[in-house]
Amino acid sequence: MKNANILVVDDETAILELFRSIFKDTGHKVETVECGQKALEAIKKKNFEIVFLDVVMQGMDGFQVLTEIKKIKPDINVAMMTGSKLEEGALEVTCSNWDGFFSKPFDVKRILDYVDESE
Repeated sequence: MKNANILVVDDETAILELFRSIFKDTGHKVETVECGQKALEAIKKKNFEIVFLDVVMQGMDGFQVLTEIKKIKPDINVAMMTGSKLEEGALEVTCSNWDGFFSKPFDVKRILDYVDESE
C-alpha cells in the first residue's frame, strides 16, 4: 500500500519511536498513541488504513480496543503485537477479528512487507 495512514498503539515509548523511525522515509504517514482510548479517538477523527495494536496495555487492553475499532471501522486492517508467547497463543485461538500478528522483538522487514501488501 502506497502512502498508507498508519496508527501505532503501544504504551511503551520505545516501541512508538521504533515505528516512527521504521516508516520515516517510506512515504507512509504514522501517528502514535499510548493508550486504547486515544486510539479510538484518533480513529473517529482520521481515516487510517492500518493499525498496529499492542495486546497488553494499561486501561483497555488490545482485545478491548480491537473490538471497539471494528465497531467504528469494520474494514480497518489491524495487526496485533505482543511480547509474550502466552498472549500469542491466546490471540491465535480466541481472536478472528485481527488481520496480522507481530511478536516483539520485531522483524522490521516483515512490518514493511505487511504494510506494502495490505489493501
